[in-house]
Amino acid sequence: MFDLSNLNDYEFEILCQDIMQKSLNVKLHRFSRGVDEGIDICDKSKSPMILVQVKHYIGSTYSNLRSSLKKEIIKVDKHKPEIYYVCTSLSLTRKNKLEIVDMFPKYIHDISHIMDKNEINDFLEDSQNEDIVLKTINCGYVHQMFYH
Repeated sequence: MFDLSNLNDYEFEILCQDIMQKSLNVKLHRFSRGVDEGIDICDKSKSPMILVQVKHYIGSTYSNLRSSLKKEIIKVDKHKPEIYYVCTSLSLTRKNKLEIVDMFPKYIHDISHIMDKNEINDFLEDSQNEDIVLKTINCGYVHQMFYH
């Protein structure tokens, strides 16, 4: 099990970009910190078809995540992506995921578009994804993440 709490928000965003790029087999772009207009990660800067929202909510609650995602609805509607993904460091129940799907019915097609802590760990533990684990270590992101 990987300890994601050792990553700051930006490091977690980089990790999610790497995971989503590999999962979707598409080049994704991440931007500098700051006001993001609802885009943490996307496939292209103009009229993105794929948006990824990253929420590093270690030590927080699902209620806080849900409130934060509700604020994203207007932003996502503005961009009108074909598909929207949520990556979070929280562990979610099936019910939690279904509630998130219901918040974004035009953009999140099913719970597979919501990657939580458990799925991130499963992805990183797969030997086919060792390159992402090594990149995270070699880039100087917190090494303790891998020694929990």
